[in-house]
Amino acid sequence: APLKVNVEGGLLYAPQLVTNGDFSDGTTGWTATTNTTGFSASNGIMQFEKTGADSYIYGLITISVSKYYMIYRAKSPSNTFNMNLSGTYILNHPGSDTFEIISQVVDVTSNLTTVRLQTGAAGVNYVDYAYLFNISTLIANKQYSPLYNTTFDLMSDAQIKAQMDLWVNNGTLP
Repeated sequence: APLKVNVEGGLLYAPQLVTNGDFSDGTTGWTATTNTTGFSASNGIMQFEKTGADSYIYGLITISVSKYYMIYRAKSPSNTFNMNLSGTYILNHPGSDTFEIISQVVDVTSNLTTVRLQTGAAGVNYVDYAYLFNISTLIANKQYSPLYNTTFDLMSDAQIKAQMDLWVNNGTLP
């Protein structure tokens, strides 16, 4: 669903970029590599298991040079499980075998083409959602942060991450 944000009296549009990032339409928009088994989605939860090297599922996407906020909620028995952008900007899961929400802000410095959910170890992995937001427009247009009582252009990446985490996790995107 698109993120709509009020900016200095105007409306700013910064959509969530991953097609079917919440798996509400099954595995539509996602492809499994040949080293993956059990790739399926039910009730908005995707699952897959590693059977060989480079086991991942991916969604095709155009990622241009910009600043992004990436977040996913997953359950994995391995700390090698991660969300990444074309094999870079890796966001690792702790391998707790419980659902965890993991996020970060990244400065993408070259054009990329995929969002991946990837693992390097055996075990079944479950993903509730995987989202990517281009937040450069939010920064340029001085999106207000109620958490910090200031605008995105004056905030650190850590503060932007905390504000975006709050909005996404509470389902209260402005």
